[in-house]
Amino acid sequence: MLEPSVPDGFSVAGLIETGRMSDIVSLRCKKRDSFTDGFKGHSQLAMKAVQDSETIRVSYYLSIWAKFDHRRILPLINIRLDPESNIYTIYTPVVGGGDLFTKQFSLTEFRPLAGQLISALCYMNVTMQILHLDIKPENILIDEFRRNVWISDFEFMRQLPVDRL
Repeated sequence: MLEPSVPDGFSVAGLIETGRMSDIVSLRCKKRDSFTDGFKGHSQLAMKAVQDSETIRVSYYLSIWAKFDHRRILPLINIRLDPESNIYTIYTPVVGGGDLFTKQFSLTEFRPLAGQLISALCYMNVTMQILHLDIKPENILIDEFRRNVWISDFEFMRQLPVDRL
């Protein structure tokens, strides 16, 4: 399991999810108003480490993810690369409600979530010319309290071929 370093000013608050290649942990700011460079305004973060022998592929999907600007796509707050180990540490907001795989909804409850999901996919496909290629319930995060969804896990996304635009 990869062991990314926790940024200064933060401590590990708990485990969010155990993944195939790395864990996703929750970080909490130790002191209010003492934010580290690159994390200003965030008192809680999710942190995941990614290591790949194909550094170009990882940097490709992270560079595209960083360009997304849609309220239903999980924002990328910061990326740090350890050049010696080729470990990328990815920081995102914490979404506290789980994912669509672990939650059940009635059709009435799901309709607004479906609209949010369609809006995000249209943005990715039409505006950004990107295909996600791994849409599944586990990659749709949900905030139970606000009833909002966020698309996550962009490892397999690809640019649409020019002849398909």
